[in-house]
Amino acid sequence: MSLKKEKHRNKHHSKKPIPATFYSSVLQSIRQHARGTPHIEICGVLIGRQSDEGTLVTGAVAGEGAKQGGAHVTFTQEAWVRIHEEKNKRYPGQVIVGWYHSHPGFGVFLSDHDIFIHKHFFTQPRSLAWVYDPHSDEEGCFGWSGGDVRRLVRFEIVTDTEKQIGSRSEPSCLVDSKELVPAPRYTFWRSLRNFCMFLLLKIAALLRPIVVSGWHVLRDSPLLHRIGKWFKQKKLVSAEQDTGEVVANTKGQVSVGCGREDGMVSKDSSTHNGRNV
Repeated sequence: MSLKKEKHRNKHHSKKPIPATFYSSVLQSIRQHARGTPHIEICGVLIGRQSDEGTLVTGAVAGEGAKQGGAHVTFTQEAWVRIHEEKNKRYPGQVIVGWYHSHPGFGVFLSDHDIFIHKHFFTQPRSLAWVYDPHSDEEGCFGWSGGDVRRLVRFEIVTDTEKQIGSRSEPSCLVDSKELVPAPRYTFWRSLRNFCMFLLLKIAALLRPIVVSGWHVLRDSPLLHRIGKWFKQKKLVSAEQDTGEVVANTKGQVSVGCGREDGMVSKDSSTHNGRNV
């Protein structure tokens, strides 16, 4: 193994937390992106610079064209093309230092699918992952630590007026990840509700192809055709019976009317004859 690969491996498996610094405007843009579709996961990449001192995140590019759903998100080839075009236009000279995505109502964590994305597309030892829940406003940062992707305990947020990091001797805002977690009394019920929603979505997704295939089988089955034919015949017979009753009632009314007219004529005739007599 070469010295360069050995050095890279040691960095990748270092147990020391990754120093991470975010511009506050970047986090604000991520929140706005996620709140735009609060029931669908969104994604994008983090733009900035990496050095031995840590990772500086100066911008973000939305993953336009990514495959998105209620509980998953995937970077497609179309999304990567758009991301690189937007990055070269807005952030020339900077690189992709990580990615972000939302968990609408699921809380802040990295699922197995999220970890797969990070391990295959963001393999640099200082690559970051930012997760934001637009329902609870909980958010957190993840990065490489000890060969695994773990949640960072602390990271730095720089305001727009303090973007010259070299002139500061101490961080302007060193955030503890625990400060970004909502009140504990809401966490249990929100997590239970979100788990139930996630479970219902998964069940619906699993049952959908079964229901569709079952409907196609029933639609083409002889039994369904017989049942439909029977209903049509019954409806036709019922309509004929209703028509017969209407015709019978009409004839009866005509007969009664004719009888009344004959009676009146006979009475008038007899009266007339009586007078003549």
